[in-house]
Amino acid sequence: MLRRKIFYVVFLFFMCTVMLNITGCTQVGHVKSLEDYRIVRKGFESTEEIDESNKKEEVSEEDNKENNPTESPEKNTNDNKVENNEETKEEANEETETINFEDIKVNPDVSYGYYYDQLSDELKKIYILLMSKMDIISKEYIKITNIDFDIESFEIVANAIRLDNFYYYIYNFSYYLEEKSIKVNLQSKMTTTQKEAAEKQAYEIVRSINSNSEIELVQKIYDWCTKNIVYDESLKKKHNRDLYGALIKNKSVCVGYARAFSYMCGLAGIKCINVMNEKHMYNYVQIDSKWYGVDTTNGTPETHIFLLEGKEFLEKEEHIPYEDFDLPELSEESIFED
Repeated sequence: MLRRKIFYVVFLFFMCTVMLNITGCTQVGHVKSLEDYRIVRKGFESTEEIDESNKKEEVSEEDNKENNPTESPEKNTNDNKVENNEETKEEANEETETINFEDIKVNPDVSYGYYYDQLSDELKKIYILLMSKMDIISKEYIKITNIDFDIESFEIVANAIRLDNFYYYIYNFSYYLEEKSIKVNLQSKMTTTQKEAAEKQAYEIVRSINSNSEIELVQKIYDWCTKNIVYDESLKKKHNRDLYGALIKNKSVCVGYARAFSYMCGLAGIKCINVMNEKHMYNYVQIDSKWYGVDTTNGTPETHIFLLEGKEFLEKEEHIPYEDFDLPELSEESIFED
């Protein structure tokens, strides 16, 4: 009888191990379902119906020559940010809708991201409004009226969105002091099909990784990014700042690298944030309650270059972040020694 019980225990343990290896779910904190992660991220996704006629599928690179700036990963001098610009005023008739700032509601119990949590209640309203409209792919404007803050505050909101999300960016916003209003142009370069393809690819990559430690898991995600994503030297590829460019087309600038890495870490249940300055975007990762720097753009496969570094990470000028937000203090020591 004792032998039989021992046999059953051993057999059950063996089968559980086999099943975990088959499903690729031996990772610490691994999210077993892509839908689970979509639900986690659901807070800022649009609930509005999207006009399919406004969507354009992938076209040739020759038809999409874009002048992405070299001096900034996301916030840049080509944002067409203006105050009282006459050309922009002429575009007022293109607005999709006008929204009263006072009508925007904030739920204090809901968090939309690491950077969202640091905004004032007033700025959270703008964040929520913009994120709720991000899935509308158009060249039209949203006008927000009855506001009472300056353009610099709006820039902080824009940066919070750029850092918290994986898909979108904001450009062409203008501020009219005398009217107490802001006009914003929102646009995603990804269709819903491309977005879902990128999410599925990220899920399959993480799902295929077998690891019993967070350190090894992060390293393997780092290895995938540094091995498979090629830096877009032209700075003109259509999807070079989003998940589709990094994970499907495998060509990106630093923004795409950082977003792909943080998205996959999130799928694996590991806390990771995007960090940005004027010229670069990279990541901070939390391991055993300590924070470390990771830079997949400047990393190389199967090495420890800019992987889980402590305060030495900040010795490189490209890793000095914006001062708009409070960031976790990096660990005194790095995980790997040189």
